[in-house]
Parts: sequence; C-alpha cells; structure tokens
Amino acid sequence: MNLRRIDECKRYWTLARDLESNVPLLEEKGDFRKACEALWGAAVNYTKALLALMMDRPEEIRSWRHKEVRDGMKKILLSMGEDPQLVSLLEALHANFYEGFMDPDDYLRFKKAALKYIETVISGIEKTLNQVADT
Repeated sequence: MNLRRIDECKRYWTLARDLESNVPLLEEKGDFRKACEALWGAAVNYTKALLALMMDRPEEIRSWRHKEVRDGMKKILLSMGEDPQLVSLLEALHANFYEGFMDPDDYLRFKKAALKYIETVISGIEKTLNQVADT
C-alpha cells in the first residue's frame, strides 16, 4: 500500500475522531442539532478514511460531494453485508442540523444507527490495515 493512501486515511481518521469526541460535549449542552452534525461528520470522515485505503488516487476524495460520499457509504455497507438503508438514517442526522426536527428520543435512535455505522467502518479500516501489515 502506498504512503499516499495511508496519509489520506490518517487525515480523515483524525477529523473523524475530533468530531466524534465533540458529541458528548454537545449532548451535555443540550445542543442536539450540532451533535447530529458532528455524528454525520464523523461518519463521513471515517468513510473517507476507509475508501482512501482502497483508492489508487485517494486525494480525489477531497473534492467529493454529498452524492459521492453517499455512494461510498452504501458501497461499504454492501461489501460488509450490512443494510445500505443505514445511510438514510445517517443523512437524517445531517438534515436535522438544518431543520431541527428531531426530539431527544429520535436523536438517540439515529445516534445508535450512526454509532453502528461508525463501528462497521472502523472495523473495515482495521481489517484493511491489518492485511497490509501481514503482507
């Protein structure tokens, strides 16, 4: 695996971890709209981290729009035997930042879905890096 892939993965991994670490702080403040956006951002950046490890030109991810990210998320879920409809739940978190339609119970349900997705993607990152280390 070339270093560009690993560097891009680290770049997105760091962004994802920073966003994910903000979620509890935002929840404590009662700012669930921003917590939703932090979860969405973490999911997006973990997605980009994993896909960077698999792409010939990982720097192309930097210019991706929402559709490319969404397609990448679905691709990851399908490759891991997960339901690609999970992406729609993640997008609801993103939409809530702008519209503020979720009540706290909704937020917790959608957060659970986001954490499941994040766990799946982190597992994929670890598996991919372990395969590289074994070669």
